[in-house]
Amino acid sequence: MCPSPAHAFRTLWTDGSTALVANLHARLDRTQTMGADLPVTLSDAAQRPNCYLCRPSTAYIDYGIEETRHFTRMPLLRAALTGLLGSAAPLLRASGLDHQAQINNWLLATNPPPPPGIRAAMHDLARRHPDRVIVLRSLNDATDAPLLAELQAAGFALLPARQVWIWHPGPGPIPRDRRRDAALLADGRFTLLPGAAFTQAQFATAAALYAQLYLQKYTPLNPHYTPAFLRGMAQTGLMRLTGLRAGDQLLGVIGTVALGGMLTAPVVGYRTDLPQSLGLYRRLLALAMAEAEAARIPFHMSAGAASFKRNRGARPAIEYTAALVSHLPRRNRIATAALASLLTRIGVPVMRRYGL
Repeated sequence: MCPSPAHAFRTLWTDGSTALVANLHARLDRTQTMGADLPVTLSDAAQRPNCYLCRPSTAYIDYGIEETRHFTRMPLLRAALTGLLGSAAPLLRASGLDHQAQINNWLLATNPPPPPGIRAAMHDLARRHPDRVIVLRSLNDATDAPLLAELQAAGFALLPARQVWIWHPGPGPIPRDRRRDAALLADGRFTLLPGAAFTQAQFATAAALYAQLYLQKYTPLNPHYTPAFLRGMAQTGLMRLTGLRAGDQLLGVIGTVALGGMLTAPVVGYRTDLPQSLGLYRRLLALAMAEAEAARIPFHMSAGAASFKRNRGARPAIEYTAALVSHLPRRNRIATAALASLLTRIGVPVMRRYGL
């Protein structure tokens, strides 16, 4: 009998969280919902700095301020957003969100959709961890609308996190940019190297390529995935790694995860010092879109690069973090409700307007 995905995931934790994500401090727990085994991470507010995967203050405050770099030509808007984020910091501290038990956390920027019965499992976690906020990330109002409505009706706080892009395969005309990407991928200039054929050195190169894009070009606040994480996720079958190779050089890599009926690509990296005309990013995303199309499942394209994704047929959605705080003191409940209201009234319009 094949081990469950959650069991396979637990086998990666031999040396702790920092061996997998160098800037993450968390412990692994587990729970079940309707027979499905799910990973749970436990992280403490006192542990800082910590990766945004387990620390909402990093996600909302630090990462949010980092994102204001997009508004250098609008200094007043940038100053207003920075001030707003700074003023939200006391609310976030009072909410206790950083002291959490996070269910269905696979250490991915976008976790897979949760299985049925997740609400009951979260209440069970609240009984097991009565001093922690119970958190569920990566719910969006396009594919998770019924669950979001259920959680909201049950008194969960819904905290808008970011605008993401979802692509649904199906019949109809293929956008011009998708046709061009597919032709580029098929031009024979690079060979595809499956993760099963990666050497130890190539896993290290893959991690370095990811870092070149996500940590150096974007922000060091992103998860610092290690070669051990990529190797473990690939060898257990949790992640499908594919490299773009020219001769004996690995120039690009993409890691896709297809759990819960949704495809995500949490690992993308390429040689950012090479000419953009090579289309490395376009080739990698074309691989993921082809995989989603073959599996007939939606492709969650994450946040950012709005025009790129829109031109390939993706549509925007607002992603939320659900938080269960009803078991916590009144101070936590009031602060969480105020934060959710602030993010909904002000944050969502900004996310929609500027694609954050």
